[in-house]
Amino acid sequence: LYEAGSARRKLFKKTSKPQQLSKLASVLKPYSSGLALHNVLSPAMPEITVAKQRDLEFKAEIVVNATRYEAVGQNKKIAKANVSEMVLRDLCLQHLSARGEEEHHEVVDEVEPNSYEALLMTNVASFAVHKLLEEWNASLLAVNWQPTISSPTADGIKIRSQLPPNPTSYVPTSLLVFMVPQAKFEDDGVKILGSPDQNIYKARARVDEQCFFGTGSSKKLARVAAAKDACKTLFGVEY
Repeated sequence: LYEAGSARRKLFKKTSKPQQLSKLASVLKPYSSGLALHNVLSPAMPEITVAKQRDLEFKAEIVVNATRYEAVGQNKKIAKANVSEMVLRDLCLQHLSARGEEEHHEVVDEVEPNSYEALLMTNVASFAVHKLLEEWNASLLAVNWQPTISSPTADGIKIRSQLPPNPTSYVPTSLLVFMVPQAKFEDDGVKILGSPDQNIYKARARVDEQCFFGTGSSKKLARVAAAKDACKTLFGVEY
């Protein structure tokens, strides 16, 4: 960020330590990948399109500089964040590569405050801070998290009383079984609509005396849908 020439470095050194830290704090605010990318490409930020996949993941797409980027995620927000990070990464690496060639030919000028390079690198740094804070937070949750199991119900069903960190990163069926080890899945028949790929399968997730239902184009997807309903009802987790 401070490869801006000897004159600018000298000016920066002359400022007091508190002023330097204050300036850094005002510039390096944590930005998500989506916000950082929007800042770099604005006002011509291309639209990110999101489509649901058959495997219950979401795929986000965006075209930047004639290059199509694709990324998947458990939900729309994660998919958009992943594809935004891919674009931000490429823009940064491409610029650094070009910068390296300029340095090789000794034609590098100091970075102008309002230049594309300053805008790009500042937002990349802000995203790096955001990502680091997320990792620290996840690590802290993982260290402090100690799952407890509530008292068994009348039928002996044990249900954990605390969700794991970032529960939506779990597949719904896995999360339900994790929270309720004795949860059971049952196939509930199939509705014939014509060709096999049009059939609708039905399933239920049984927790204690409660049943949760789901449908899908396969037995697996029907069970996942039933698990999503159970997780939402029992634990407030929405996918």
